[in-house]
Amino acid sequence: LHSSYIRELWGSKQAIEFRSGEESFTAQVIGVDDYGGLILKDHKDQIRTYMNKEVEFIF
Repeated sequence: LHSSYIRELWGSKQAIEFRSGEESFTAQVIGVDDYGGLILKDHKDQIRTYMNKEVEFIF
């Protein structure tokens, strides 16, 4: 079930613009942790995890 969810997760395997506070960055959605945090991998291959409302998509 988890792998099916990750495959369908919006932005999975795509470079997307995000903002967290004053910082804007490009990252890929790579998953969701056990607590519901969004797991992102940025252009430097750094893994970042954000909880609800800590990060937003930039459209």
